[in-house]
Amino acid sequence: MSALSEEVLAVNNEAVHTLIPVIVYICLLIVIGLLGNPLVIYFYGIKQKPSPSFMYVISLAVFDLITCAIVMPMELVIVVKFYTFDSPACCKTIRFFSYFSTIASALTLMLISVDRYRKICKPLDYQISSKAAKISLLVIVAFSLLLSAPAAVFYDIIQVNLTKSEDLEGLNCGVPYDVSYKDVIAVYNFSFFILFGCCVIVLILLYSLIGRQLFKMKNSPVRRHSHARTSHQIKTRKYTVVMLLISATFVGSYLPFLALSTMITVSDGSEPDVYSKAKLAAFQIFIRSYFLSSICNPIIYGLMNNDFKIFLVNLFCRCQRDRFDLPAERSTTNTEQTS
Repeated sequence: MSALSEEVLAVNNEAVHTLIPVIVYICLLIVIGLLGNPLVIYFYGIKQKPSPSFMYVISLAVFDLITCAIVMPMELVIVVKFYTFDSPACCKTIRFFSYFSTIASALTLMLISVDRYRKICKPLDYQISSKAAKISLLVIVAFSLLLSAPAAVFYDIIQVNLTKSEDLEGLNCGVPYDVSYKDVIAVYNFSFFILFGCCVIVLILLYSLIGRQLFKMKNSPVRRHSHARTSHQIKTRKYTVVMLLISATFVGSYLPFLALSTMITVSDGSEPDVYSKAKLAAFQIFIRSYFLSSICNPIIYGLMNNDFKIFLVNLFCRCQRDRFDLPAERSTTNTEQTS
C-alpha cells in the first residue's frame, strides 16, 4: 500500500467519524422501513378486499421497500467508504434504483390524487377500475425504468479533491463534470425538476379541490342516509386525508434534497470537503432527506388508519402469545373497507 493510499484511508476514517450521525440516520430508516413497508403490503394485499385504491397503496409500499432494501444499504456503504468508494457497478445500481423508486412513487401519488378526486368530487362519474389501475401501474413502472436508465450511464466513480492543493484525491460515486455529454446530464437533471414540479402542481390542485368539496360536505345540511352509506362516506374521507398527508410528506421530504441538488448543479459540483465537520454531516443528512418519505407512510397508516392500527395490535399480541406459549384468545375483528 502506497503512502498516498494510507493518507487517503486516514482522511476517509476521519470523515466516517464525522459522519456517524448520517450512519445512525440511515440505519434507523432501514430498520423502520424494512419493518413497516412489508406490513403495509401484507395488510392491504391480504387482509383487505382488493380495490384500485389499495393497489396504488401496495405499489407505493413496494417502491418504498425498494428504497429501504436496496438504495439505503448501498448509500450506507457510500458513507462508510466516503473517499474510497471504488465500485462502478454498485454506483450505477444505487443511482438507477434511487431514480426509479423516486419517479415511480411520485407518479403513483399523482394517480392516487386522481383516484381521490374522482371518489370525492365526481362520485357518480366513471371511477378507476381494477383493470385500469393495473394498466396505469404497468405504465408507471415502464416509464420509470426508461427514465431511470440514463442514470446508470451518467453516474460513475469520480475523483474527489481531499485538499485545496489537489495533490490528494479520493474516490466516490457521482457524475463526472468533465465528460463530453455534460449538457445532456444538465438537461436530464432539469427534466426531473420539471417532473417533480408537475407532480406537485397536480397534487396541490386536486387536493385543493378535494378539500373544498369535503368542506362543503361537512357544512351541508344533514340528510338521512343509511348507516352503511354514512359509514362508507366517513371511511372514504379518512382515507383521503391519509393520502393527503402521505403526499404532503413526500413533497416535504424532497424539498431539502432538491434545494441542495440545485446548489450543487449551479456551483458545477460542490465538493463536500469545503464544509466544516458539522456542516458536512448536516449536508449528508439533508441531501438524503427524501429517504424519510419511504418510512413515514407506514407510520401515517398506523396513526390515521384504525384498521391498520388494530392489525398491528393483534399482530403484536399474537407474537407475545407465541413467545410465552399462551393460549390464543378468541377475537372478532371487523376490518373496515376504505376506498
